[in-house]
Amino acid sequence: MGPVSLIRALVAVPALLGLLAGAAQAQSAADTVRYTVSLADPSTRTLRVTAEFPNPGAELLASLPAWSPGSYTVENYSREVRSFAAADGAGKALAWDKLDPDTWRVETGGAEVARLTLEVHADSLDLDKSKVFDDFAFFNGTNLFPFQSDRLDRPAAVTLDLPSGWKVATGLPPAGEPDHFTAASYDQLVDAPTFVGDFQLDTFTAGGRPARLAVYPVTAFTDDQRGRIREAIDRILTAENAIVGDVPYDSYTVLLYVGRWGTGFAGGLEHANSHFDILDPAFAEAFDQTLPILQSLFAHEAFHLWNVKRIRPAAMWPYDYDTWQPTELLWFSEGVTDYYADLAVTRAGLYTPEMFMGQIETNLLRLEAEPGPVALEDASLDTWLSPTYGDPYIYYPKGSLIGLLLDIRIRHATGNRRSLDDVVRELYDDFYERGKGFTTADLLGLVRDAGDADVDRFYARFIDGRDPLPMAETLKLAGMVLDRQEITEPVLGLSSVPTQTGEVKIEAVEPGSPAAQAGVLAGDILLAVGEVEVRGDYDWAGRWREAYGDKVGAAVPLRVRRDGKELVLGSTVRTRTRVAYHVSRDDAAGTLEREILAGLVAGATAR
Repeated sequence: MGPVSLIRALVAVPALLGLLAGAAQAQSAADTVRYTVSLADPSTRTLRVTAEFPNPGAELLASLPAWSPGSYTVENYSREVRSFAAADGAGKALAWDKLDPDTWRVETGGAEVARLTLEVHADSLDLDKSKVFDDFAFFNGTNLFPFQSDRLDRPAAVTLDLPSGWKVATGLPPAGEPDHFTAASYDQLVDAPTFVGDFQLDTFTAGGRPARLAVYPVTAFTDDQRGRIREAIDRILTAENAIVGDVPYDSYTVLLYVGRWGTGFAGGLEHANSHFDILDPAFAEAFDQTLPILQSLFAHEAFHLWNVKRIRPAAMWPYDYDTWQPTELLWFSEGVTDYYADLAVTRAGLYTPEMFMGQIETNLLRLEAEPGPVALEDASLDTWLSPTYGDPYIYYPKGSLIGLLLDIRIRHATGNRRSLDDVVRELYDDFYERGKGFTTADLLGLVRDAGDADVDRFYARFIDGRDPLPMAETLKLAGMVLDRQEITEPVLGLSSVPTQTGEVKIEAVEPGSPAAQAGVLAGDILLAVGEVEVRGDYDWAGRWREAYGDKVGAAVPLRVRRDGKELVLGSTVRTRTRVAYHVSRDDAAGTLEREILAGLVAGATAR
């Protein structure tokens, strides 16, 4: 090629690239599925969804998902559909029938556009569901947006048709106009829960990126409390970003619904650039006491940005929305995420090292309460069945303990030069970045490469097997001592929470307990137990146990306030034997062991 020809070629390349980019954009626009979510009358508790599929072919198979990633149970969201209709772009009705319980088969007659209209009942208070209130609503895309069965790659555009003045908070990318959003694929479309209506919306920076905190109702937290939540989210994301070394989001959205949802309960569901939490009002009423729990919850859901949203078991890559996708690796995806949540809040300076050790104790107690030994792989698979025997989520605490043990083993074998952090980074680089999921063999290979040469035997005994975890001897390798005791003490059989006025409110009463037999009810204000005054600012339960520990069978009146009236309820002292764990620093630990503990809580290695 001569000089003149070369110059012409160089000039032509940008023009050619521009033409190709324009053609790709035009093709993308022509392929885009356009959804509209309408909420004309909140009192109906119904959302109206239209979905326009361009170039649907002679027959369109459109389905609603059977489940939501991160919520490992089959829900069959099509059961909430109250009506369905199909038409072409001009509004002419198209024939349709059901192919299976969650799939509609539409005969398009060669129409260029197939427009589906669904009326969806939205009145379920759950993390993977949708619910409409008079002034507010939240929804998950898996509940509302039908997909073309063989075309999950189609881009989407979403328009929200809302009552005047309603705000929106979602992880979906904005499309340039108010209440218009976009998604590159169906996976992205349904991975962004949405708040609409009257809620508190704060914008801030977290982990060096833009962030939003949406809270309903607007009065749930004070300005100061929301400020402390924002600070916690920022510090947690900063600590977690440092673990993997790559920030996989442009912005992050935290959605908090505060309302009665199981007494004293809080839970969250992770998404690609957001998470959605439902909190019992007790978490706001006793904010100072419950903030550490909220911090742990936020850290767990945020670490899912890497582990399970991107670092994903091969059995869930890609997502199949038509049916369940069981995997034996939830102990890693969820349990080890729990471990990193504890590490993150500690490395962020929100927990002390002693609080981190307290989380180990809590996990051991949950494992102790199991009716029998359970293999982590079995528990990971069983969760899809919602088992009624034992703890259906035991793979969280036991998986967290396994994460701790693997981390310590790697650090000790390598002189604290490598850690489980290296394994997480390798999983991210070698699997997510290459567009694939990992298997148990892949994971064990990375742990082995990181320095734990005996991990296969460890796996056979403690992950696939049911042997008791080697907690005491492994904690010693990290400069910690484990003490287990059996304690016999008086028991009331109730759980309580301090109120903002300094009183103590009963949250739950254990069936058959002394409190239940006395007639104590959830919602009562507990004023006194025998001669011990009950207040929210001191350890009244400890004083009661000390005062009545040697009075088994003696009468002990319980004084409560219910509906503004004081009542005295009769009870007797009964005892129960419980197991207590205590994890503490080992004063006799060697230099390496002390360095390992410091490395765990600070995120450092001896590089």
